[in-house]
Formats: sequence, structure tokens, C-alpha cells
Amino acid sequence: MGENNENDTKRFRSCPRSGRLRSLFTPDYAGHSNGGSQVSTSLSRSTSALAVVLTAGALLVSAAGCSANTSPSAGSSISAATGSEPVKGRPIPVQNTANKPVKIAIVDFPSQVAEVFKASEAGASRAQQVLKGYNVTVDYLPVTTISADGVNQVVRTAMTEGYDAIAVTLLGAANCAPMKEAVDKGIKVAAIMSSADCVQGTGALFYHGEDSLPAWTAIGKQMAEATGTEPCTAGVITGFFSAPQHEARREGLLAGIAGSHVTAVGKGVEAGVDPAKYAAAARDYVTANPDLCAILITTGDNGAAAATLTPEQAAKIKVVSSDLTSGTRKQIESGKQYAAVEQDPFGSTYDSSIWLYNAVITGNGPEGGFNQPVKNLVVTKDNLQEALRMQTEGA
Repeated sequence: MGENNENDTKRFRSCPRSGRLRSLFTPDYAGHSNGGSQVSTSLSRSTSALAVVLTAGALLVSAAGCSANTSPSAGSSISAATGSEPVKGRPIPVQNTANKPVKIAIVDFPSQVAEVFKASEAGASRAQQVLKGYNVTVDYLPVTTISADGVNQVVRTAMTEGYDAIAVTLLGAANCAPMKEAVDKGIKVAAIMSSADCVQGTGALFYHGEDSLPAWTAIGKQMAEATGTEPCTAGVITGFFSAPQHEARREGLLAGIAGSHVTAVGKGVEAGVDPAKYAAAARDYVTANPDLCAILITTGDNGAAAATLTPEQAAKIKVVSSDLTSGTRKQIESGKQYAAVEQDPFGSTYDSSIWLYNAVITGNGPEGGFNQPVKNLVVTKDNLQEALRMQTEGA
């Protein structure tokens, strides 16, 4: 966090009042996203669906060999950029002419789960610095029990603590009930990173996240273009066929390569949260398909699949997965992984904090209505450093 903002960063609770960190990797995979989304290779605002993120969290811990006393984000350079000026290209706060005190809660997940949440913490911290001069407090409230009930407990606690606005990272439809309760009490509410069909009906102002099917269809098309023009095959690895977000991404990838020179080997294989299964699936695809030109992964495998390739294999096989982590960064830098799909967790909290503050002051949500689309960033070696800066500074 920012060195010159010690008092501000103290507002970021390591454990909310709902209890200590318990079952980190027992997510409810019922959640899925809705709302428009776009894909870009230039840097822009984006976010991630939580079912995929929590799968990636488990992969990070296992793949990195982390023990109980080793942070899964060790070695990461993610930290909050400092400065009270609004981040260029992102929402601008309105004037608080009455100097009304405003409290905003960000109900999200702790960085122990995955590196992506270090970036979301950084976004909330920067929002606090920017909004401090507007008489605003932004508190990042990490959920300590990774379940729908755990999310609900933190939301309901925030409702009793005088927050004017609450942004919630959902784990599924079960989280809609407390969101509606908050709206009924006059609290401004938004969904970030992941959503459910019931969210708009709660009266929430907006959802800031990914529409995975069209987003990953575009990624599939981009990967087809990256593999050249000769007929070849692609392997698809997903987390869970039962996870709606994983399925939307898998279906998008298959739709994206359909009709191109790239043919999928079946409909894909399931690897869950075990990095060894991602590595084994990659080896199997390489061994069984001499004409393999791509491995398309719907989750954040922390570089497990790409790590199995020899330099010669990596030269002709393009690997893409979700989330820019220390593991995927290493594989991209080594040339074994072609790309990672980054979802701007910084913006999920920073942008939403500004929009919610504006809503408290003006009564209006962001321009464009409920669905606030994000752009996924396809990170390659060419834009890696810029993407890393996005994680910390947001621009």
C-alpha cells in the first residue's frame, strides 16, 4: 500500500468482524455473470468472474508450493499506487458541496485466496486516497468464509455499521437477499466481478463485470489468428463443467475457433483445481495430437500447463489461460505461454467506489445503466509490463 498513506491503509481490515480466515477454497460455483463485455489487446478496464478466480486461487497455492505460513502472492509486485488525483481514464468523482460524510464498503475476498485480490485491494486503497478529500471513507471488507453465507454475513454486518454504499463480489443467487435488504434500507448497492440473474431485481445500481460468452468467443478468434493459417488442432481445459462461468468461457472459446483452420480436440477436459491435472491434460494433448497448435484454458492455472512444454513445443503451441499471476507471468516471460487474460481487478473496486460515491451524492448510477461492461486484456510478452502497471496503478 502507499507509503505516504498509512492512516488510509489502516482502514483495510485484514479480517472483518464476521470471523477469521477459514475455508478458503470451498466456493459456491453457482454464480455467473451477465452484462456486456469486450476484449482488447490494448489496456483498458476489465474484471473477472469469481468462480474462475477462486479456482485460480486454489491453483496458485498448490502450484506455487505455498504452505500455511506462505502467502500465495509472495514475490508479487502488486501494491496500491499512491496519489489523491483521480486515475486517468476512469470515473471522476462529483463535488460534495455539502461536505456530507460518505462510507463505502467493498465486500470482496482476501489476498490469501489469489493474487487477483491484491490488485482489487490496491484499487480500493487508491479510491480511498482519491475520495478522502471528498469526506469519503472506503473500507475493503474481505470475506473470511468463502461461501454464500460468508458473503451474506459481511454484507449484513456492513448494513449495521452505517455504510451509505456497498459493492459486493457475489458467489451466487443466494447473495441477492441481503443486497435487496440493503437497497430497501436506502443503501446504494452494486455487484462487482461476478453476478447472478437476480441482482438487477434487487435494485442494485450496476454490475461491473464480464459477459464471458462473447468475451471468450473473441479470445478464441484471436487465438486462431495467432496460430497462423495451416490446419491444426487445439486442446481445451476447463475447471468444472458444472460451473456456469467456466462453461460460458469454454463455449466461447469453441465458438471463437469454429470455422477457422483450428479444430478443437473434442469439447474439452475438466481439471478442477489441481495444477497437476492441468499439466497432465497439456501433456496428453501434446502426445496425442502432433498437429496441436493451441491449448486454451478457461481458468487461471498459474502457468501449470505451459510449464510442461519444451521450448520447441512452445514455439508452435500457443497457450492462453485466465489471470495474470506470478506463475503465468513467469511462463509468458520464458516464452512458454502465449497469453493470459487479465480482468482489471483494480478497476473492479476503484471504478465501483467512485460510481457509488457519485450515486450517494447525486442519486444516480453510472451513465449507461445497470450493465457496466468491461474489457478483458489479453496479456502477451509485448504488453506484459504495461499490464503489470495496470494491476497497481489502474492506468
